[in-house]
Amino acid sequence: MSTITIGFDTFLDFANSGEILLAGTRIGLEQVVEAYESGASAEEIAWRYPTAALDQIHAAIAYYLSHKEEVQTYINHLQSASNTDQLTAALRHKLDQRHQIRVKNGRIHITPSTAS
Repeated sequence: MSTITIGFDTFLDFANSGEILLAGTRIGLEQVVEAYESGASAEEIAWRYPTAALDQIHAAIAYYLSHKEEVQTYINHLQSASNTDQLTAALRHKLDQRHQIRVKNGRIHITPSTAS
């Protein structure tokens, strides 16, 4: 009896950007893991994400279960980056509001440029 080995990269796309996606989709490994950890079955996850095949969902869950520590580190990194992006956006919004208030109150004078 021979053994057939199929690598995870058949079902998962380890992108250069650092993302891990289900191959041929924009579905992140973290989305599958979150649903799985919330108690969803592979079939339920496949139903939630119709662009993913059931075998991809099974492969993502198998990858997660066999690489739990690495996947958790990956997910923590994504969450940290997301939090940083949200904080940056909030700060930009706040600075923009302050700038608009200064313009409105006449503290900043904007002179239109003249076209030649």
